[in-house]
Amino acid sequence: MASLTVGLLAAAAAVAGVAVLAHRANMGAFIPPPMHGKTVLITGGTTGLGLESAKRLAKAGAKVIITARSDTKGQTAVQDIQDYCTGTDDGTVDVSYQILELDQLESTKAAAEWQIPTKIDVLMLNAGIMAPAKLQMSHLGVEQQMHTNHLGHFVLTASLLPFLNENARIVVVSSLAHTFPSYTGGLKLDQAWKPEPYIPVRSYGYSKLANVYFASQLNARSSYTAVSLHPGTVATDLARQITSYKPLQNFFSKTLVPISTSLGLLLTPAQGANTQVYLASTTDNLVGGGYYTGMKLQTLGGFATDPALGELLWKQSEEISGVKFQFDTAGAAKEAEAKATEATTAEEATDTKAATEEEATEATTTEEATEAATEEKEAAATTEAATTTEEATEATTAEEEATEETSTEEAAAAEE
Repeated sequence: MASLTVGLLAAAAAVAGVAVLAHRANMGAFIPPPMHGKTVLITGGTTGLGLESAKRLAKAGAKVIITARSDTKGQTAVQDIQDYCTGTDDGTVDVSYQILELDQLESTKAAAEWQIPTKIDVLMLNAGIMAPAKLQMSHLGVEQQMHTNHLGHFVLTASLLPFLNENARIVVVSSLAHTFPSYTGGLKLDQAWKPEPYIPVRSYGYSKLANVYFASQLNARSSYTAVSLHPGTVATDLARQITSYKPLQNFFSKTLVPISTSLGLLLTPAQGANTQVYLASTTDNLVGGGYYTGMKLQTLGGFATDPALGELLWKQSEEISGVKFQFDTAGAAKEAEAKATEATTAEEATDTKAATEEEATEATTTEEATEAATEEKEAAATTEAATTTEEATEATTAEEEATEETSTEEAAAAEE
């Protein structure tokens, strides 16, 4: 247990250390550009970064849909958002909620039946849990963090495909914790789904690394622009999420949080939401599959960019959930474009081959015709030569016969 505590504290210290850089990049609250005519769906929109994101995007004019685990939480959050948006330019706020339990397969699949009148332009996968003290397995036999943080969002996204705009933006809230598995051999899927032994922060890291891979795979497989991000270290949320583990909770609440807050190292929720609000609203060209921190693109380590591992995660997620993505219902432009390019290339190759064969045939025909003409000329010349020779022979013979007759006649005359 002592080694476990040390490991957890070290991981927490690493997260807090990076907060310094995040803080400098997020000094104030990012104000999104006008979002009128856009529809945004945010999971976990009743508290923390999700609620802060919903407030700011709604105030910018977006139609906002949040998910909540109960009607009470949903109604309270909607009221908070409306109060925050009082005094907006057009005086209207369009915000609503849907009930969602990410760790329940049927709840995430039921999203396909939600009544959403307009296409979703931005899907922000924000909800999550962190480091339960004891191992909890979902009804699918998956570690609870891996199910809630990754698999639940995987199934939800598949269920929402019919509602997504063809060029929708998918914003996946990951964490710096996605780097934790890099210290223990990377993403080990068998341990991610069913950890033995269970180490809370390590399992959390697996789920956050799965978020990064999901974004890159979704971006590669669809017409959507999918990105992942680390929001920064936010004091309020961080302390709340880890209360289930007493030693670590005490360290944060009594030592790390007070000191870090006094030094200005930890972010407020308004600052922490900056990157996801920016990614949801910016008109800048985002790098699909990219990972962002402090509203800037970051370089991922090799442990987070292995295509084969990403494909395996996708395959196993489909197998465990029994849910497959049907991108044809969402207009997978990238896939269609790739196939069209491939078909065009094949067609051009076929045309080139046919043209080459035709040219070769024409060349052969021309060559054969030339050879035939040459042979015909040679035959004619031979015949003509033969005729001339024959005529010459006949002339010589006639001449000899005439000479012979003359000689005979002369001899006869001499005898007379």
